[in-house]
Amino acid sequence: MASEGGGYLRGLVTGVLVGAATALLLAPKRGEDIRQDLAESAERLKEKAEDFSGQISDKAHDIKERGSHLVEVARDKSSGLIAAAGNKADDWQDETFDADGDLIGEAGAPEKTDQSHDVVDSV
Repeated sequence: MASEGGGYLRGLVTGVLVGAATALLLAPKRGEDIRQDLAESAERLKEKAEDFSGQISDKAHDIKERGSHLVEVARDKSSGLIAAAGNKADDWQDETFDADGDLIGEAGAPEKTDQSHDVVDSV
């Protein structure tokens, strides 16, 4: 975008200068008339540059607003997804604990025997 604006402004300045030089060469006037024409051309160039600057500023503001909106939408969506993922992880954890409890209950608790106690004491 910046290069497009620079090219436009460069072309505008070049056109004004070429036009002024052509006018001087093809239609010679008195010095005072030439100075007045140059002053008017400079004023028109200044007005066009100000208009162009205003347009760029407006577009930059619009882009900033759209970008801020997109960031806000992305933030809202991602926070919802993060919450949903956390809830799903909690559900899976609960299911895992339930399954562990069921398996332990089905297998039965290991019985302690005096022999296993004796082996541990001897070590």
